[in-house]
Amino acid sequence: MPQSSVATGIPPAAAQFVHSTYDKPMKMKRFTAWVTVGSLALVSLAGCNSTQRAERLCTDPLQPVLSQLQPGSHANLGIAVSAQDLARCTAEALGKLKGYREETTVNGQVRSHSQVNINPLKVHMVIMQHQENNLEEVILIEGFSFAKVAGKWLQATEDSPDPAIRGLLNLPKSFQTQFNPRLRAAGTDPAIRYTLVSTGTVLGQPVLVLEAKIATGTTTYVSRYYVNKDYVLLRSDAVNSDGTTTTSQLTELDKPQAISNPMLPPKS
Repeated sequence: MPQSSVATGIPPAAAQFVHSTYDKPMKMKRFTAWVTVGSLALVSLAGCNSTQRAERLCTDPLQPVLSQLQPGSHANLGIAVSAQDLARCTAEALGKLKGYREETTVNGQVRSHSQVNINPLKVHMVIMQHQENNLEEVILIEGFSFAKVAGKWLQATEDSPDPAIRGLLNLPKSFQTQFNPRLRAAGTDPAIRYTLVSTGTVLGQPVLVLEAKIATGTTTYVSRYYVNKDYVLLRSDAVNSDGTTTTSQLTELDKPQAISNPMLPPKS
Protein backbone atom coordinates (compact mmCIF):
# COMPACT_ATOMS: atom_id res chain seq x y z
CA MET A 1 0.00 0.00 0.00
CA PRO A 2 1.20 3.54 -0.61
CA GLN A 3 2.83 5.22 2.35
CA SER A 4 1.76 8.67 1.15
CA SER A 5 -0.55 9.92 -1.55
CA VAL A 6 1.98 12.72 -2.05
CA ALA A 7 4.20 10.09 -3.66
CA THR A 8 1.72 8.46 -6.04
CA GLY A 9 -1.26 10.74 -6.34
CA ILE A 10 -3.61 8.38 -4.47
CA PRO A 11 -5.88 8.18 -2.60
CA PRO A 12 -8.05 11.00 -1.15
CA ALA A 13 -6.82 12.66 1.99
CA ALA A 14 -8.62 10.84 4.75
CA ALA A 15 -8.05 7.53 3.03
CA GLN A 16 -4.34 8.29 2.74
CA PHE A 17 -4.17 8.60 6.52
CA VAL A 18 -6.09 5.35 6.97
CA HIS A 19 -4.19 3.41 4.29
CA SER A 20 -0.91 4.41 5.88
CA THR A 21 -1.78 3.56 9.46
CA TYR A 22 -4.85 1.36 9.78
CA ASP A 23 -4.75 -1.25 7.03
CA LYS A 24 -3.23 -3.55 9.69
CA PRO A 25 -3.27 -3.40 13.50
CA MET A 26 -1.39 -0.15 14.04
CA LYS A 27 2.15 -0.10 15.38
CA MET A 28 2.92 3.29 16.88
CA LYS A 29 6.39 3.46 15.39
CA ARG A 30 4.86 2.88 11.96
CA PHE A 31 2.45 5.76 12.50
CA THR A 32 5.27 8.01 13.62
CA ALA A 33 7.32 7.05 10.58
CA TRP A 34 4.40 7.88 8.29
CA VAL A 35 4.03 11.31 9.85
CA THR A 36 7.77 11.94 9.45
CA VAL A 37 7.78 10.87 5.80
CA GLY A 38 4.72 13.00 5.10
CA SER A 39 6.32 15.99 6.79
CA LEU A 40 9.52 15.67 4.78
CA ALA A 41 7.54 15.43 1.54
CA LEU A 42 5.60 18.54 2.43
CA VAL A 43 8.73 20.46 3.43
CA SER A 44 10.27 19.67 0.06
CA LEU A 45 7.20 21.24 -1.58
CA ALA A 46 6.92 24.16 0.81
CA GLY A 47 7.76 26.66 -1.89
CA CYS A 48 4.35 26.06 -3.48
CA ASN A 49 1.27 27.89 -2.26
CA SER A 50 -1.15 25.36 -0.70
CA THR A 51 -4.23 27.53 -1.20
CA GLN A 52 -6.77 26.90 -3.90
CA ARG A 53 -6.00 28.54 -7.24
CA ALA A 54 -8.59 30.34 -9.33
CA GLU A 55 -6.87 29.38 -12.59
CA ARG A 56 -7.61 26.00 -14.12
CA LEU A 57 -4.52 23.82 -14.09
CA CYS A 58 -6.12 20.59 -15.28
CA THR A 59 -4.93 19.75 -18.80
CA ASP A 60 -8.08 17.62 -19.40
CA PRO A 61 -6.19 14.40 -20.23
CA LEU A 62 -9.42 12.35 -20.41
CA GLN A 63 -11.17 14.73 -22.81
CA PRO A 64 -11.02 12.25 -25.74
CA VAL A 65 -12.99 9.65 -23.76
CA LEU A 66 -15.30 11.77 -21.61
CA SER A 67 -17.95 11.38 -24.31
CA GLN A 68 -18.01 7.70 -23.37
CA LEU A 69 -19.88 8.68 -20.25
CA GLN A 70 -22.91 9.55 -22.36
CA PRO A 71 -25.72 6.97 -22.74
CA GLY A 72 -25.27 4.70 -25.72
CA SER A 73 -21.57 5.46 -26.19
CA HIS A 74 -18.87 2.83 -26.54
CA ALA A 75 -15.73 2.77 -24.43
CA ASN A 76 -12.40 3.36 -26.14
CA LEU A 77 -10.60 0.97 -23.82
CA GLY A 78 -6.83 1.02 -23.55
CA ILE A 79 -6.23 4.77 -23.66
CA ALA A 80 -3.52 5.72 -21.13
CA VAL A 81 -2.96 8.98 -19.24
CA SER A 82 -0.18 10.22 -16.98
CA ALA A 83 -0.81 9.83 -13.25
CA GLN A 84 0.69 13.29 -12.82
CA ASP A 85 -1.83 14.87 -15.21
CA LEU A 86 -4.64 12.93 -13.55
CA ALA A 87 -3.52 13.99 -10.07
CA ARG A 88 -3.57 17.63 -11.13
CA CYS A 89 -7.17 17.29 -12.34
CA THR A 90 -8.55 15.23 -9.45
CA ALA A 91 -6.97 17.56 -6.88
CA GLU A 92 -8.41 20.60 -8.63
CA ALA A 93 -11.86 18.99 -8.76
CA LEU A 94 -11.75 17.98 -5.10
CA GLY A 95 -10.68 21.47 -4.08
CA LYS A 96 -13.77 22.99 -5.68
CA LEU A 97 -16.17 21.04 -3.46
CA LYS A 98 -17.71 22.63 -0.39
CA GLY A 99 -17.38 19.35 1.48
CA TYR A 100 -17.93 15.60 1.39
CA ARG A 101 -17.98 12.39 3.40
CA GLU A 102 -15.49 9.59 2.91
CA GLU A 103 -15.54 5.97 4.03
CA THR A 104 -12.57 3.62 3.94
CA THR A 105 -12.95 -0.15 3.96
CA VAL A 106 -10.48 -3.04 3.88
CA ASN A 107 -11.89 -6.19 2.28
CA GLY A 108 -15.35 -4.77 2.85
CA GLN A 109 -14.90 -3.98 6.55
CA VAL A 110 -15.21 -0.30 7.50
CA ARG A 111 -11.99 1.06 8.99
CA SER A 112 -12.88 4.74 9.16
CA HIS A 113 -15.33 7.36 8.02
CA SER A 114 -14.72 11.07 7.72
CA GLN A 115 -16.42 14.39 7.15
CA VAL A 116 -14.42 17.04 5.31
CA ASN A 117 -14.96 20.74 4.53
CA ILE A 118 -12.51 22.24 2.06
CA ASN A 119 -12.35 25.98 2.75
CA PRO A 120 -11.79 26.61 5.57
CA LEU A 121 -10.40 23.14 6.21
CA LYS A 122 -12.36 21.11 8.76
CA VAL A 123 -12.06 17.35 9.19
CA HIS A 124 -13.74 14.89 11.53
CA MET A 125 -12.42 11.32 11.29
CA VAL A 126 -13.83 8.36 13.21
CA ILE A 127 -11.56 5.31 13.46
CA MET A 128 -13.47 2.05 13.72
CA GLN A 129 -10.62 -0.36 14.53
CA HIS A 130 -9.19 -0.45 18.06
CA GLN A 131 -5.76 1.19 18.28
CA GLU A 132 -2.93 0.51 20.71
CA ASN A 133 -3.11 4.04 22.09
CA ASN A 134 -6.95 3.99 22.16
CA LEU A 135 -7.20 6.69 19.49
CA GLU A 136 -10.86 6.87 18.47
CA GLU A 137 -11.46 10.14 16.61
CA VAL A 138 -9.54 13.04 15.09
CA ILE A 139 -10.79 16.57 14.43
CA LEU A 140 -8.89 19.24 12.50
CA ILE A 141 -10.43 22.68 12.78
CA GLU A 142 -9.29 26.31 12.75
CA GLY A 143 -5.66 25.19 12.44
CA PHE A 144 -5.84 22.98 15.53
CA SER A 145 -5.72 19.20 15.83
CA PHE A 146 -7.70 17.26 18.43
CA ALA A 147 -7.71 13.57 19.32
CA LYS A 148 -10.26 11.52 21.20
CA VAL A 149 -8.36 8.96 23.24
CA ALA A 150 -10.20 6.45 25.44
CA GLY A 151 -13.32 8.62 25.34
CA LYS A 152 -11.60 11.90 26.22
CA TRP A 153 -10.80 14.76 23.86
CA LEU A 154 -7.38 16.40 24.02
CA GLN A 155 -5.52 18.90 21.87
CA ALA A 156 -2.41 17.83 20.00
CA THR A 157 0.59 19.98 20.88
CA GLU A 158 4.33 19.88 20.36
CA ASP A 159 4.77 18.63 23.93
CA SER A 160 2.09 15.90 23.76
CA PRO A 161 3.68 12.81 25.37
CA ASP A 162 2.35 10.45 22.69
CA PRO A 163 4.34 10.83 19.42
CA ALA A 164 1.31 9.72 17.42
CA ILE A 165 -0.76 12.55 18.89
CA ARG A 166 2.04 15.04 18.18
CA GLY A 167 2.06 13.73 14.63
CA LEU A 168 -1.50 14.92 14.12
CA LEU A 169 -0.12 18.45 13.89
CA ASN A 170 1.08 17.57 10.38
CA LEU A 171 -2.30 16.43 9.10
CA PRO A 172 -3.77 19.84 8.13
CA LYS A 173 -0.96 20.43 5.62
CA SER A 174 -1.29 16.88 4.35
CA PHE A 175 -5.02 17.36 3.73
CA GLN A 176 -4.48 20.71 2.05
CA THR A 177 -2.03 19.06 -0.31
CA GLN A 178 -4.83 16.82 -1.55
CA PHE A 179 -6.77 19.88 -2.74
CA ASN A 180 -3.86 21.64 -4.42
CA PRO A 181 -3.20 20.60 -8.04
CA ARG A 182 0.35 21.95 -8.09
CA LEU A 183 1.40 20.03 -4.99
CA ARG A 184 -0.33 16.84 -6.07
CA ALA A 185 1.24 16.94 -9.52
CA ALA A 186 4.68 17.81 -8.16
CA GLY A 187 4.56 14.87 -5.76
CA THR A 188 3.24 12.30 -8.24
CA ASP A 189 5.53 9.95 -10.14
CA PRO A 190 5.27 11.00 -13.82
CA ALA A 191 6.24 7.48 -14.93
CA ILE A 192 2.97 6.00 -13.63
CA ARG A 193 0.23 5.75 -16.24
CA TYR A 194 -3.43 4.91 -15.76
CA THR A 195 -5.22 2.89 -18.44
CA LEU A 196 -8.94 3.05 -19.13
CA VAL A 197 -10.31 -0.45 -18.49
CA SER A 198 -14.09 0.10 -18.40
CA THR A 199 -16.93 2.46 -17.58
CA GLY A 200 -19.32 2.15 -14.67
CA THR A 201 -21.57 3.93 -12.19
CA VAL A 202 -20.77 5.30 -8.72
CA LEU A 203 -23.33 7.25 -6.65
CA GLY A 204 -25.61 7.14 -9.66
CA GLN A 205 -23.02 8.96 -11.76
CA PRO A 206 -21.32 7.48 -14.83
CA VAL A 207 -17.58 7.08 -14.32
CA LEU A 208 -14.45 6.09 -16.19
CA VAL A 209 -12.59 3.20 -14.52
CA LEU A 210 -8.81 3.49 -14.82
CA GLU A 211 -6.08 1.19 -13.48
CA ALA A 212 -2.34 1.35 -12.87
CA LYS A 213 0.10 -1.15 -11.40
CA ILE A 214 2.32 0.53 -8.81
CA ALA A 215 5.42 -0.82 -7.08
CA THR A 216 6.30 0.24 -3.55
CA GLY A 217 9.54 -1.31 -2.37
CA THR A 218 9.19 -5.09 -2.60
CA THR A 219 5.40 -5.10 -3.09
CA THR A 220 3.09 -4.14 -5.90
CA TYR A 221 -0.57 -3.19 -5.95
CA VAL A 222 -3.18 -2.25 -8.50
CA SER A 223 -4.61 1.24 -8.13
CA ARG A 224 -8.09 1.67 -9.55
CA TYR A 225 -9.78 5.04 -10.05
CA TYR A 226 -13.47 5.80 -10.65
CA VAL A 227 -13.59 9.31 -12.12
CA ASN A 228 -16.69 11.27 -13.12
CA LYS A 229 -17.01 13.82 -15.93
CA ASP A 230 -15.73 16.60 -13.65
CA TYR A 231 -12.61 14.61 -12.63
CA VAL A 232 -13.93 14.01 -9.13
CA LEU A 233 -12.43 10.79 -7.82
CA LEU A 234 -15.61 9.24 -6.44
CA ARG A 235 -13.94 5.99 -5.47
CA SER A 236 -10.46 4.48 -5.39
CA ASP A 237 -9.38 0.87 -4.85
CA ALA A 238 -5.91 -0.36 -3.98
CA VAL A 239 -5.54 -4.11 -4.46
CA ASN A 240 -2.41 -5.61 -2.91
CA SER A 241 -0.61 -8.56 -4.45
CA ASP A 242 -2.02 -10.69 -1.60
CA GLY A 243 -5.56 -9.76 -2.60
CA THR A 244 -6.20 -7.25 0.19
CA THR A 245 -8.43 -4.49 -1.17
CA THR A 246 -8.61 -1.05 0.41
CA THR A 247 -11.43 1.14 -0.89
CA SER A 248 -12.14 4.82 -0.41
CA GLN A 249 -15.66 6.01 -1.29
CA LEU A 250 -16.90 9.60 -1.34
CA THR A 251 -20.50 10.59 -0.63
CA GLU A 252 -22.43 13.82 0.03
CA LEU A 253 -20.42 15.59 -2.63
CA ASP A 254 -20.29 19.38 -2.46
CA LYS A 255 -22.23 19.43 0.82
CA PRO A 256 -20.74 21.34 3.78
CA GLN A 257 -20.32 19.15 6.85
CA ALA A 258 -21.17 20.10 10.44
CA ILE A 259 -17.84 19.96 12.30
CA SER A 260 -17.14 21.80 15.55
CA ASN A 261 -14.33 22.25 18.06
CA PRO A 262 -14.74 19.35 20.53
CA MET A 263 -13.15 21.34 23.36
CA LEU A 264 -15.79 24.09 23.22
CA PRO A 265 -19.38 23.83 24.48
CA PRO A 266 -22.00 23.25 21.77
CA LYS A 267 -23.50 26.40 20.31
CA SER A 268 -27.05 27.04 21.47
